Amino acid sequence: MKKKFLQASYFLFALLLLINTKKTIAQAPEFALGSVNNVATTTVVIPVTSKNFKQILAWQGSVNWDNSKLTYSGISTPIAQLTGMVFNASVASSSGRLAFIWFDDNLTGQTITDNTILFNITFNVVPGATASTDIIFSGTPTALVLSDVNAVPINDVVYTKGTVSFLAAYIPPEFIIGSVANVSASTVVIPVTCKNFSQLLAIQGSINWDNNKLTYAGIGTPAVQLTGIQFNASVNVTTGRLGFVWLENNLTPQTIADNTVLFSITFNVVSAGANGSTDIVFSNTPTQLLISDAAATPLNDVVFTKGTVSFTGAVLPPEFSIGSAFNVSTATVVIPVTTKNFVQLLAMQGSINWDNTKLSYASTSTPFAQLSGMLFNPAVAGNTGQLSYLWSDINLLPQTIADNTVLFTITFNVLPGASGVTDIIFSNTPSSLLLSNASFAAVTNSVYNNGNVSFSASICGSGASTTFTSNLTGISYQWQTDAGTGIFSNITDNSNYSGVTLKTVNLTNLPTAWAGYKYRCIVNGVASNVFKLSFSNTWFGTQSTAWETAANWSCGTIPDVYTDVIINAGSPNNPIINANTSCRSITANAASLLTIKAGINLILLGK
Repeated sequence: MKKKFLQASYFLFALLLLINTKKTIAQAPEFALGSVNNVATTTVVIPVTSKNFKQILAWQGSVNWDNSKLTYSGISTPIAQLTGMVFNASVASSSGRLAFIWFDDNLTGQTITDNTILFNITFNVVPGATASTDIIFSGTPTALVLSDVNAVPINDVVYTKGTVSFLAAYIPPEFIIGSVANVSASTVVIPVTCKNFSQLLAIQGSINWDNNKLTYAGIGTPAVQLTGIQFNASVNVTTGRLGFVWLENNLTPQTIADNTVLFSITFNVVSAGANGSTDIVFSNTPTQLLISDAAATPLNDVVFTKGTVSFTGAVLPPEFSIGSAFNVSTATVVIPVTTKNFVQLLAMQGSINWDNTKLSYASTSTPFAQLSGMLFNPAVAGNTGQLSYLWSDINLLPQTIADNTVLFTITFNVLPGASGVTDIIFSNTPSSLLLSNASFAAVTNSVYNNGNVSFSASICGSGASTTFTSNLTGISYQWQTDAGTGIFSNITDNSNYSGVTLKTVNLTNLPTAWAGYKYRCIVNGVASNVFKLSFSNTWFGTQSTAWETAANWSCGTIPDVYTDVIINAGSPNNPIINANTSCRSITANAASLLTIKAGINLILLGK
């Protein structure tokens, strides 16, 4: 066999040296070795395919691989056009080698349809093989040579390597319900995390708990890999139950990093019975626990770890919450202040602070009836806005207020240029946070939850930049965008984005056509606030009355169809539109004046 191989190789080289004409191949021929991922079998078959194999007279070369991971087993019969092809396998040190040679016996040249499998190479997988090995075309031990119908070597042949990756030692998947100790709040959030979630196709099951102590409130945004997961909450006598079912929509097995939050469950704490503790456990009721691998085969060795919630006592502390507003693009924003566990309280006072460069105080609503006589005092200290409040029951009668009642609302003016996020927080400045119970004693365990306002990014015209910062903090960050389809997709670092896996993402070189794009960050599997991109241009009118003069605008450019126009009062000149134009929207001050000349059209294209 070896003698025949050497004779054939000699004949090919002699043939190529004897004939000397010009190459006429229009497109470069391509040869590709196939790839296989996550191999767990004892053998693997790698196809060899081609493109632009047109009027080829002869081909020879070698294929190499890591022989410590794969050993040569055999070759399938080559396709008919390659009849007579000869192979020779060998090993040099840790390199496996397969030499091959073929020439057309009739010297007529062969043409093969693109992506046809020329032949298959079967390898044995070496026990314990890990990571991966490339399989490459090589000139060792036999040089790579391809000749056209005139026996002229072709020099621009493309050779594409293949790769075989191996499954690591199998570790059973594990699903873990989180635990929280000494709960004194009215709600508790329990994460469900995973380990060894590798190439899984479907999961389902149930989670149970003591409904006398915790009641179901809601589900946090599931991990992106679990898109389409369904939940169903129910109660059976005293048992709270949450069924869940997920099947990968495209039947593509998913792998999720260890300790990722698959989803989180929010529970309300039952104030009358919240003592001791309750386990939160995986269960087969009402939905049976089933985990399926990539082949849709149920796994029998999955590990399920329960969680536990313990309570500090039956009486829950009073809780006050400042609301949040996301993606604000209006001139004002209204923020509610709500309560829970407001039971037999006699007096309260405190302060609320915010960034006065982004929001300025406008007013407060009339307080809830039981807080009649409540006093407010707004102030500004540096860049900090401050609102002090003071209430005591004028009849010295303790008040009880239902959970989630809005005690009062605060209306803020949104300042021009506001971007990113600003927190609105309870504070001891200038008035200390104090709460008194029916006995006039100070309540020391009150819970204060802060809010925040995020602003739609309104920036100048095409090529501008901005940043978004997640309101959530965690270990893993992945920014996503919704380009108007209603579906968020991961983004990667490129000429428009940087820091896509950090808490703050940078957006640069932005086209105005992206107006309306939404952005969010997935933090430990949970979605952040949503930010919306918009472009605005304010009329300055410093040069003339002409709308069409770029120098009259804050951005130094004329508004386009994607831009929101702002016209404030007090400009040196009021704008006059002299030619047909379009913009996304116009916000004008009541005292401002916009003139459109006769016969001219202004088209507003926004929503």
